Amino acid sequence: TKDEFEFFLSLSILMGHVRKGDLKDYWSTDPLLHTPIFRQTMTRDRYLQLLRNLHFQNNEDDSEIVNHPLQKIKPVIDHLQSKFLAVLIPGKNLCIDENLLLWKGRLRFKQY
Repeated sequence: TKDEFEFFLSLSILMGHVRKGDLKDYWSTDPLLHTPIFRQTMTRDRYLQLLRNLHFQNNEDDSEIVNHPLQKIKPVIDHLQSKFLAVLIPGKNLCIDENLLLWKGRLRFKQY
């Protein structure tokens, strides 16, 4: 449903602010790791199911093949970026914090 997708997207954005070692840790009941909003919003299994099965591009459509590392989610990124720009009205003083962490993932565009 639309609401469920909005919850999924909200939790995904929140994960960028609340950093944990493993995806499963967001739903942990351990007092040291407990973050109740994740368990209250959506079950871990449902979140993982949506994460695995959510697609924004038809893989069988060869007409839109572009050599871009984020091609499969580019329409979503573009849409969100336009919405965020419409909402954000920066003031006179603006501080930008770039949190640079060592990334050992399998992306071509690494940043240190």
